[in-house]
Amino acid sequence: GTGTATVNITAVARVEKDSTTSYVDKNGLNTVFAYNSGYEDATVTLLDDLTNTDYENLPKIDIRCTLNLNGHTLRSDLSSVPTLEVIANGNVTIAGSGEIVSSKDVALKVVGTAVLEGGTFCSGGTYHGAVEVVSSLSGNLSVTGENVVMENTGSGYGLLIYSLKSVKLSAGKYSGAAGAISVSTDAFTLSSLLNQEGTSRVAYYKDNTTLVTEGLDGQTLPSGSYTVKVCTHAYQYTHTTGATTHSQTCPACGDAKAAETCSYDAATGRCACGSTLAVTLPDNLDLTYTGT
Repeated sequence: GTGTATVNITAVARVEKDSTTSYVDKNGLNTVFAYNSGYEDATVTLLDDLTNTDYENLPKIDIRCTLNLNGHTLRSDLSSVPTLEVIANGNVTIAGSGEIVSSKDVALKVVGTAVLEGGTFCSGGTYHGAVEVVSSLSGNLSVTGENVVMENTGSGYGLLIYSLKSVKLSAGKYSGAAGAISVSTDAFTLSSLLNQEGTSRVAYYKDNTTLVTEGLDGQTLPSGSYTVKVCTHAYQYTHTTGATTHSQTCPACGDAKAAETCSYDAATGRCACGSTLAVTLPDNLDLTYTGT
């Protein structure tokens, strides 16, 4: 006869859009992230840990949304694929504590736009980055959360940038044996990745304590652990050639003070900028020693 079948699903995420809340399993989560899914601007909150085991059903974000990790872990032990990918049309803000982990490949692959307010991104993949940016046409990455971590526990990079449209680092911690951060395009340098558009300029710190002032015109931040945070400045003087003024610039963040008039020590004749006060006399000047 006719009956009612009860089907139980395990909800892995809560989806909130406008005034509607729904709950989805793993397959439903991928449907939410799909292009034209109807979930544009939704907030997706993880309710459980999730492990990718199927090459054919990997999460790819192709809408504008917020993903709240909510203390949970999104994990993959698959090779040659990222744990989570933001594809060209995707625009995601990742928030909350929690982890995105790949034991063999990339934790987060950014082809579209990703704003990282929270999360730990970990890769054990050789030569891979925990986070990789791979498109010069649409690859945008912004790191705004001070608790964001990108770490490679194998022999790769924390952040690896093959090509990019824009990368703005305002915060975060980066580490990897091959390098904490690496940029594979000469059009960008380590210095240009720092977001200096805020009220306070930022800089790299080795082991969260030592201000990095050298090598910032290169493409690789060496192996070890580095933090991006507000710059405490290490100003260096530059004398203005042919004048009695100098300027001060911080090599860590590029901040420059207004030009100042040199002040010369009475005993040494030297200014703090290193210049000395000298008087040049004409060759035909007739000098007479008076004995006094």
